[in-house]
Amino acid sequence: MKIRGAIKLGLISTLLTSAGLVINSAPAFAWSGQSTLNLAGGDQLQANAWSCSSYWSACSWQNSAFLQGYNPAYANWIQSNTTLTENGAGLSSMTISNPVSVVFTFKGVTLWQGYWRNYPAYEAGSSGTQGLDWWSLSFSSRECSSAYSPVFGTPSNVCATGEGIS
Repeated sequence: MKIRGAIKLGLISTLLTSAGLVINSAPAFAWSGQSTLNLAGGDQLQANAWSCSSYWSACSWQNSAFLQGYNPAYANWIQSNTTLTENGAGLSSMTISNPVSVVFTFKGVTLWQGYWRNYPAYEAGSSGTQGLDWWSLSFSSRECSSAYSPVFGTPSNVCATGEGIS
């Protein structure tokens, strides 16, 4: 009997340890988006957005605006515009009848909007970690880049999105 109890205890201990490793290990995956606009003079304005692909209560993100090329090598200014959004399900209507009718809608909540502008520069960006609510189904970071130079004017709304799913 003591051997059976020891075997059961050993199996339970192994299962709990394995479960703890699975729960505590975070996958190293990410969602990213990129968009590029060809500019007068041969340069390119690029928008980059990255966010974690899975999370428990918070998600890391990183966005950047980037000027590629040498005509000019630097913009007079370059700006990174970031929007962080949490998306979840909400009950929009429920009818109790025969048959029962339930309608769910997905709602997006803007958590943060901001921008970073660099003078004269070829890159601007921001990054961080955003806490999320229990009802969250996905998280997205959206980047919209803009810049100014007398060579290419003021292109804007070069946008990319990185979205993670809980």
